[in-house]
Amino acid sequence: MAEKLHNTESEFESAISSDEFLSNINAEHPELLLRVPDIAPKGDHHDIPIVENNEPLVKIGETDRIFSENYYHEHGYPKYEDDNPLEPAEHIALPDTLADNYLRESVVGKLKQMLEYLPEDTSLLVLDGYRPLSTQSALFNTQYDVEVGRHPEIFTEQESGDAEMTTMDTARQFYSIPSRDSKRPATHNTGGAVDVTLADKEGKPLDLGVGFDFMGDQTENQYYEKQLDNGVDLSEDELKRLFRRRVLNNIALKVGFKLYDGEPWHFDYGNQWGTDLNSEAVYGPIELGGISVPEEPALAA
Repeated sequence: MAEKLHNTESEFESAISSDEFLSNINAEHPELLLRVPDIAPKGDHHDIPIVENNEPLVKIGETDRIFSENYYHEHGYPKYEDDNPLEPAEHIALPDTLADNYLRESVVGKLKQMLEYLPEDTSLLVLDGYRPLSTQSALFNTQYDVEVGRHPEIFTEQESGDAEMTTMDTARQFYSIPSRDSKRPATHNTGGAVDVTLADKEGKPLDLGVGFDFMGDQTENQYYEKQLDNGVDLSEDELKRLFRRRVLNNIALKVGFKLYDGEPWHFDYGNQWGTDLNSEAVYGPIELGGISVPEEPALAA
């Protein structure tokens, strides 16, 4: 079999010039198309101390350029078939989901800052923010059950004590274990984690290569970068997905978010994952009673 060749510079340029969004980014902020730094986790972020600053949670109100949909409330848990990472085959209803998205006040401000780097005909779509512990538990338990169905051999092996990876391990690759330990909270339970993606002016998500919460290799934030590194020739559509991920990640970095290696749409600020290892986190777990819902939507123009 012939050895695969790297994509050429002209193929990169074609992918950018043939896409209106990427072409506009290249004209205004070409640095956003550059590869982001290595984002693999370094050290145990749960070792970072939390000094809670008591910043309130606020409801995300929609504007003409920021759309907000609590995905789990609107649709439930998305269950995909392995051969179709773009569209869920079905949704599983989840209990105790919030009708709206909530975030810490400063995180909401950072979403507004992200818009400054995007073309006027582009928007952001917030899919998830603060999760009550009950929602986190429902997500994790549903994922666990799905993994048992997808990989019964792992479940059988762990029951016999022969498994190298347990079903719990595979489930926690995508959802944090619901923790009541105030020193080790799930990221979304702090209000400092947000799932947000690029969208067109109508709020329709731009193609990043996978649908929201698809559980597979393609969801890894730098999946397409690693494909390039391995000499795989990416198609023009795949190159566009690579560049859109770069844009989203680079903008998030510019406004102060930390990236997550497991998903291209997940960003953290102020919590343990959004804090440098030698610093203190300012967002710990917060309960519904700590939510402050302003009279006006937090992002109202």
